[in-house]
Amino acid sequence: MTWSRFSTALAAFFDLALRRGDATCVIATEDVREGLGRRLRARGWEVGAPHTYERYLVIDAAEALNRFIREGLSDADLLGKIAAELDQYRLAVAEGPASRLTIFGNMVVPLSTAGNAEAVIALERLWNTLTHGLPFLTLCGYSTSCFHDRLSGLWSETCDEHWAASHATDV
Repeated sequence: MTWSRFSTALAAFFDLALRRGDATCVIATEDVREGLGRRLRARGWEVGAPHTYERYLVIDAAEALNRFIREGLSDADLLGKIAAELDQYRLAVAEGPASRLTIFGNMVVPLSTAGNAEAVIALERLWNTLTHGLPFLTLCGYSTSCFHDRLSGLWSETCDEHWAASHATDV
């Protein structure tokens, strides 16, 4: 799957979540944020500009990482606070009692680019633990560049932390 096909599918997924009344959040690099926003606007959603659509929260991946990475690894307390904040956001903006938070993130890209495979897997494990039992649907995006020789074994460990995996190039 190419980046274009992936981002089109991601926009369709977010479109369904928004139509359902769910809160959504994208925690990603600029190219992903811009591409997804462009595709959602093409579907009629007013997203991307300040103070527009309240059920579409956009967070820069590097800024998010700065909030909870300490000494190269995720700080459980800080990441736990972020998960709690996201759940409060969900409760404040979602429509209906069975609402969920649909999240797409590719924070692992800056971590893997820095060669920090340990942080990638630790983040995945900690996020799974912290959000277990919360009505969150988390989609993770890994660029193919994440799986290079310096980070041997990352692909298999990443797959172990997800209940589903699919291939796309250049996410």
